[in-house]
Amino acid sequence: MASILGALALLPLVSALPQATNVVGPPPRPWVTVDSHGVGVTMVPEVVIANGATTTHNAPPASLLATATHTISPSGRASTYTGLAPVQTATGPDDAGAFLACTDYQSSIAPFCQPRDGTIMYPGQNYYINWQPSNFADQSTLVEVQMTYDAGSGLTSSVSLPVAIGFDTWRIPSDFLTKLGVNRLNATFWLVLDDLETPAQTDIKTLRGPSVWFVNEEPPRNVGTGGKGSSPVVVAVPVVVALVVLGLLGFCFWRWKRTGVVPLFGKKSAGGYGERQSRAQRVGEGAAPPVIVGDDKRGVGIQLTDRDSWSPTAGRNVFREEVQRQERER
Repeated sequence: MASILGALALLPLVSALPQATNVVGPPPRPWVTVDSHGVGVTMVPEVVIANGATTTHNAPPASLLATATHTISPSGRASTYTGLAPVQTATGPDDAGAFLACTDYQSSIAPFCQPRDGTIMYPGQNYYINWQPSNFADQSTLVEVQMTYDAGSGLTSSVSLPVAIGFDTWRIPSDFLTKLGVNRLNATFWLVLDDLETPAQTDIKTLRGPSVWFVNEEPPRNVGTGGKGSSPVVVAVPVVVALVVLGLLGFCFWRWKRTGVVPLFGKKSAGGYGERQSRAQRVGEGAAPPVIVGDDKRGVGIQLTDRDSWSPTAGRNVFREEVQRQERER
């Protein structure tokens, strides 16, 4: 009985100890990291919970999981879809980069996974052509990636690879379309298998892959939901324009309040209609009086006289005389 009571007393201590790590799922898809020499290593993510915190080990880069709207042309007519990128490119001038591993992929282009059928590709880019190795019984079988176009013309990868590698880095020369004299070209990828156990040429097998389009255009910059939002330039330009317009309107209103003239609609006219004047200017307050020189009372300015002094010049009607003179000259 004493041993049982002792065991029960230890239960709170056991529950207080750190719990063992538990693996939960499903984890993200496996992915392949490629170095500058084209050597790939498959990374298998693992989601674990330790002390209530969830952590993913060997997680793929966010760019591989980001969804966006992409344009493809599987039947020669452009269409769009929202999802993962139809093909992955290297991140630099060499083979270095990453892509999602091909697992249990079933489609009309199997054993290929990427590029997708109808993918639009651009000369001068480094692309990863990948396939599903588990579709082949013998993982040591050598394969070559080929691309055909224009009634049989084509390109072949530089080396044969064991099918177990699952990918090849493919680069189309920048002047590829220029040398052909076209701006757009439809091409098809193939896997060519060679059975090493038989030397005969009849054991070569070809597997048709995706049909893609090469175009001489600037690659589009898709903004995916996995990113951090729109480009800063796209956001900043409208904001700056709006601030400039508001500032200009504010300046025009300030000038109108002070001078009565909007700067954008011409210069202020001297004494023109609508000119804003102070009360002192309107009634003549504060104006300098005429300067009187000596006793002749002549000076600069306008001298007022009594209304009773207004009379025709020496009994003459000057206006009538001028009209009569003009009539005589006709």
